[in-house]
Amino acid sequence: QASRGMWNSVCWTLAFAIRHSWGHGGLLMPSSWHDTGGLTGMKSNEHSMLIAGCFSDVPGTKSLPAYQPCIMNWFSNGTTIPGPPTLPEALRTYQDYKFDGYSGKYDWTKKNPWRAPGSAHVDSPCGFLGGNPQGCPPGHSSHDGCPMGSWGKGPDARSVDFPQVVETEWEKGSVVEAAWAIAANHGGGYMYRLCKRQPGGNMQLTEECFQQIPVDFVGDKQWVQFGPDEKTRFEFTAHRTNQGTTPDGSTWTKNPIPAYNCPSGGALGHAFDGIEAKDFGCKHPQFPPPRDDLVGFGYHAHDAGSKFALKFAIVDKLRVPDNIPSGEYVLSFRWDVEQTDQVWNTCADIMVTEKAAKTAGGGTCLLCRGKHKLQKKMVAGVHEGTPYSCEDAQQVLTRYAGHPKCNALSKYWSPTCCKPPRPSCNICSDPKAFTPDQVCEISAHGEPTSCKEAQESLHGKSKEACEISISLWSHLCCGEHKLEDYRRLAGINATFV
Repeated sequence: QASRGMWNSVCWTLAFAIRHSWGHGGLLMPSSWHDTGGLTGMKSNEHSMLIAGCFSDVPGTKSLPAYQPCIMNWFSNGTTIPGPPTLPEALRTYQDYKFDGYSGKYDWTKKNPWRAPGSAHVDSPCGFLGGNPQGCPPGHSSHDGCPMGSWGKGPDARSVDFPQVVETEWEKGSVVEAAWAIAANHGGGYMYRLCKRQPGGNMQLTEECFQQIPVDFVGDKQWVQFGPDEKTRFEFTAHRTNQGTTPDGSTWTKNPIPAYNCPSGGALGHAFDGIEAKDFGCKHPQFPPPRDDLVGFGYHAHDAGSKFALKFAIVDKLRVPDNIPSGEYVLSFRWDVEQTDQVWNTCADIMVTEKAAKTAGGGTCLLCRGKHKLQKKMVAGVHEGTPYSCEDAQQVLTRYAGHPKCNALSKYWSPTCCKPPRPSCNICSDPKAFTPDQVCEISAHGEPTSCKEAQESLHGKSKEACEISISLWSHLCCGEHKLEDYRRLAGINATFV
């Protein structure tokens, strides 16, 4: 049996680590209920990529003024597996540990959710704000008093009227992408599931319903992506399992980012962070990372800034089931962690179609049509106090291919974001007559200007300036005369034109 001193060490370490983690994990792609208008997407701030919902005036959350309804704060706290561990040992993310006062290494995570993926109870398949719907202890009327960085009496995400929820269209049988991010690394693993909407609203979305339609992963590869730019992706091998999972035979993927090899995961300091270390055993990752820099706990108890933030998303490819009816569904992301007795959930609206609607733009919804040019860096509007660019607006529109909202949103943003084409200004009305190498002007310093250079200088000129230039150069550049003729007729050496 473990000594009382060992247990005190375990409890203090875990409680301190999680209390200082601030927020933990959630879905980024497809757009979740928390991502108003889909404008946050894969962006990040100095803390993490989990910024959706943090500044929203979300109905149903105003009774918790001290607790922001950020996407990473919706979970179930204090939940454990009902039986013995079923997870293959190779998929462990927090290893057995030798505590002070204990003779050997101790399996301190054996009842936490990841040790039997999917079997731990959740209070909501879409998460509760703060993780403790009954309060702390159960029945307590205050939001406060809960351990491990959580709080009580928060709303069920299913009961909240989130503003401007984006519905993502998925074609049956198609391969799609999903992404999530970590703010505090509790290890574990995750899966994605679907539930078909029923009359009666979101409260009809149950865990049992989601367990009926697990969404399969495609292939054995996954990626990390830094921000919205797909060019930053780094590919590596995923570690998945369908052994001992719930629902039976469903495939779960191991969180590929290791924390450090102590119970706090490095939240209290580790050997290489450059600040005071409280956990001197944190010297190495819990398991080999996919890349040397893809490691860590995230938030640090002694540095709330950006130094240790995990500012990247974890991307997987999924196969949309082809044996389900088309219609409105909800996607639930479920992250069963190993470090603590917690499960994180995020939900998103999905429209499953027989065949995805396509537009003339190759399946995209274009903000700027015809020859109008997108002004990418132009400010298109302000979202939750933060300006967003026309490039951001275009990213939002890509989710509305074939949807009536495509034209409505494009019409709203195009006056600001779309620059009309410049009027054409051609020296020669007949392009075949144009002589690009012909000299059409010689400066006072004797430097010649070719017709090609003259034509290039006309790009973007006003109508008046264009007409004047054409009158000067057309008879030289369109195969009619040569500059030398005018110089000889004028009897001078200086430029005549």
